[in-house]
Amino acid sequence: MGDKAMKRISTVLLFMCFSCSATDITDSANVAGMELQLVSANGKCELRFLQDGESKFLSLKPEPPCFFLRRGTSEPQRFSYPKVNVDYVLMVAGSALNERQRTLWNLSEDMQCGSMRQGVLFKAGQIEVTPEVIKDSVTCKNTGADEKDFWSFSHH
Repeated sequence: MGDKAMKRISTVLLFMCFSCSATDITDSANVAGMELQLVSANGKCELRFLQDGESKFLSLKPEPPCFFLRRGTSEPQRFSYPKVNVDYVLMVAGSALNERQRTLWNLSEDMQCGSMRQGVLFKAGQIEVTPEVIKDSVTCKNTGADEKDFWSFSHH
């Protein structure tokens, strides 16, 4: 077996082991050839991914369960801002709504919604999360968000 095949197999095994360590995978996506997982671990949301054959994670501010925002597709909603060197910006939402909030917004039980959002930036082959969050808003997984929020995360 060649070095390339061995590297591919070891990457798959590493990701499988890395996935097993997740307490609860709440969402996943493939962006720019990179497999991303949102997990609930020890009461916190984490973004987990493989980079350069190494498993990495970033802590997120929204509380579990967390999910990527989508709008009319199975792929996460994302935008590019080349002028500020942001290849892609995605949004993660979490901090589940309580029953009073769900009733106030007339949200059905099958809608996955949260009250906090945070940006995930792809810049020059690296992934980072924004220190800023949008709080006290209602965001549902399949309804996405306005482009201005993606712009705001990418420009701060």
